[in-house]
Amino acid sequence: MGSVSRSSATSWTAWEGRSPSSPPRATARRSRSHFRRPPRHDVVRASSVNDAIAQCESVQPDVALVDVQLPERSGWDFVREATRWPEMRIVVYTVHQDEPETIEQAARMNVDAVVGKTSDPMRIVDVIRSFDDGPLEKHAKHR
Repeated sequence: MGSVSRSSATSWTAWEGRSPSSPPRATARRSRSHFRRPPRHDVVRASSVNDAIAQCESVQPDVALVDVQLPERSGWDFVREATRWPEMRIVVYTVHQDEPETIEQAARMNVDAVVGKTSDPMRIVDVIRSFDDGPLEKHAKHR
């Protein structure tokens, strides 16, 4: 993966875990391909929480698409550490999007949106692109 420049486009960080509940890679690839169409957005992928933190430190993305079921550490661990980037929007990507515990955890941690792994790829793209419209106060939480 090459370096990403914020000056050329809005940067996004996305990663997916290697858990049995992960979506088919084709779904994730289709979602990422939509970001490469005008307006262009850079997509950076990380395979672990530690890798995601390192990517965020160097790229400083606008949005992180976080799979909460990651190997080694939970995506919730990343969300906790992401408070050091207050401008970054957090979208939790999970098979548990309808479970009260997930919604409560996301609300407690000030997550900006929760989307399901079974969601249409364009739904995920639409949620992330909605942040291009301005400050978070203008948006209803996408839950």
